Amino acid sequence: MTGKYCRESTHHKKDVFKRLVESDKDKEKDTAPTASMFLYFWDFEEEGGEEEDGGWWFGTQVGGEQVLLQNRSTADFPPPDHWIVVATGNEDADLKVTKAKPPPKPPGAAPTKAAAARALAGASPSKAPPMRPTAQPPPDLGLEELSSEHAELKRWLSGLDGHKGALLTYFDVLVNEFDGDLSILKNVKTEPPEGSQNRGLFSFIIDDFWTTINVRTMGHKTLLAKGIKELT
Repeated sequence: MTGKYCRESTHHKKDVFKRLVESDKDKEKDTAPTASMFLYFWDFEEEGGEEEDGGWWFGTQVGGEQVLLQNRSTADFPPPDHWIVVATGNEDADLKVTKAKPPPKPPGAAPTKAAAARALAGASPSKAPPMRPTAQPPPDLGLEELSSEHAELKRWLSGLDGHKGALLTYFDVLVNEFDGDLSILKNVKTEPPEGSQNRGLFSFIIDDFWTTINVRTMGHKTLLAKGIKELT
């Protein structure tokens, strides 16, 4: 969890930050189960959940079950302190979240659009106990680093919920199971059996698809089904 975090996407109208891999030593850490670490905001009212679930979280996936720390703040930027260790319910007094200074540019180098668009967040060492996720998602790269198919998938997912970012949590599994290619993903469409009384939206998507991606909410399932049905 220690290190620098880079703005990766948005979720519930606030930035999502992902831990950066900056050195060979950090790359070695990426073999650990908790290597993929996100800092994100969860709006319990938008999700229809409990008030205690709201706020900023450190977790291995956006909206995932494996979370380490929470802060109930609703600020636009992650708060600097008063983070609660989920495993114990106690405050981690050692954890500090601060805006990091951008790296110095080489003499004469012009800033890139990508560099100008990214906001960095740094976290100091924490005493939070490690928690092992059930599975490690594949690396999630910035849009400018993706292949054309993966970039198209990311834009498609983002557009399904009006660019709120909630469906980007399915990006990794769609890359893993469908190569991140919409031309492959569209093959999960099907036609209900002739004479079937079930002609609802979900009847046009094979049932195994929902199990494969482990869809989290009925709202997510509806948005994904509508989007897939329109793929040509």
